[in-house]
Amino acid sequence: MHGSGMASATSICEALRRTLSGEGSEIKRLGDAALLLHDRLGVAVDFCEILGGRWSHISGHPGLLTPLHRIHLSPRRGMLAGEIPAEIRPEWEAVVECLRRAMTSTSFGG
Repeated sequence: MHGSGMASATSICEALRRTLSGEGSEIKRLGDAALLLHDRLGVAVDFCEILGGRWSHISGHPGLLTPLHRIHLSPRRGMLAGEIPAEIRPEWEAVVECLRRAMTSTSFGG
C-alpha cells in the first residue's frame, strides 16, 4: 500500500523532522507535515492546539472530514486523524512517537 514497515516509518520520521524544523511559519510547517502523512501513509490529519479540554485547529489536511482519532502529542499540541488502516498500524504508531518527540523538542510548545 503506502510503505513497507519500519524502514518506511524511519524515512517518514526523518522527513517529518526536516519539515517541522524547516523554514516558514508553524502553520505552514504543520500543514506540510499533514500533507506528508497523507502522501506517505494515506491518513488525513489536523494538528491542534490544546487549551484545557478544547482542541483548536492549527493546520492540516483539507480532506479530513470526520476525525476518528484524537492523539496527544505534547501538553499543548494534538493531532486529529482519519481512518488508520490496520495494515499500517505498527508504522503509524512509530510515526506518532516520532511526532511526540519532535513536538517536545522544537518550537511547537511541549
